[in-house]
Amino acid sequence: MNSSVLAQPKDSKKLERYAGLYCGFGGSSLGLGISAGYFFQNKYKIYILRFTGSVEFDLFPDDPTESVVDIGLLYGWCFKKKLVSASASLGIAAVGGTRRGAYIRSGGFLHGDIYEKDNFFTVGIPVQIQLFFTPLRLLGIGLTGYGNINPAMSACGVLLCLQFGDLR
Repeated sequence: MNSSVLAQPKDSKKLERYAGLYCGFGGSSLGLGISAGYFFQNKYKIYILRFTGSVEFDLFPDDPTESVVDIGLLYGWCFKKKLVSASASLGIAAVGGTRRGAYIRSGGFLHGDIYEKDNFFTVGIPVQIQLFFTPLRLLGIGLTGYGNINPAMSACGVLLCLQFGDLR
């Protein structure tokens, strides 16, 4: 039997699986946004476990400060070339946070107004889009666009992120 028929190029044995962690900081619909998560990519599918947080940012904020956090599982599609990866995903998340309730009183000079504190917990639909440049096998830098659609207080943002892991 001809051995060249059974031989495979070295590259064909490389599995198209990548995994790692990411974290980022940037702006959100409330003011500041952060995110961190774990991802596993298998060919054109991506699985993400993520935490995101959005918090109001103002020099003289009203009290309480509004915020939204979520912990979610996402599934999506990805495209990967040697130095660039892009993905889009959505899923389900537990969402909690604080919003303002009824107005109580003015906060005075250089202070925001005072409101009742309304904590909430609900279920939401997280969405995420990522674009990363991976110049090194273990390190990448990129942008993450995120959002969470829910009945209590939706939020979205754009973050500058780092990736760590088996990226190429």
